[in-house]
Amino acid sequence: MKKNQKVAVDQLEVGTFIRLPMSWKDHPFLFSSFKIKNTAQIELIKALGLKDVFFDPEKSDVEPVTSATAEQMPPTEEEINTLKEQMLSDKAAKIEEQKKLKRDLKKTEQQFERSVAMMRSMVAKVSSRPLNAVNEAKISSTT
Repeated sequence: MKKNQKVAVDQLEVGTFIRLPMSWKDHPFLFSSFKIKNTAQIELIKALGLKDVFFDPEKSDVEPVTSATAEQMPPTEEEINTLKEQMLSDKAAKIEEQKKLKRDLKKTEQQFERSVAMMRSMVAKVSSRPLNAVNEAKISSTT
């Protein structure tokens, strides 16, 4: 079996691992590749206007369903909209969390650079003015 097979959206089933053929910015899911957790996600994929997605049999719990075995009741429009809003909210929260981590990392890098500069300055002063360097080291270590 090929790793990624093209499969019709109508054949998707809960437990199927898929990859959406679109950018992550163009859908409400957190990632473009994921395992389908409920029928509302299937309806949401259909609402995106996709006819086909890529199916990964190695990561799936089940094979895509054929029309003869389809038994599930489709979720209501309200359930789909609720799921879509929740997913968009979760996605926005994850993006904001990543931005915060990036800002925190930038602050840490800046603090590290200041500390390295301070250490270089103190090492340079040790040979020319050892007593002053020791006093400055004591003062800077308390701040």
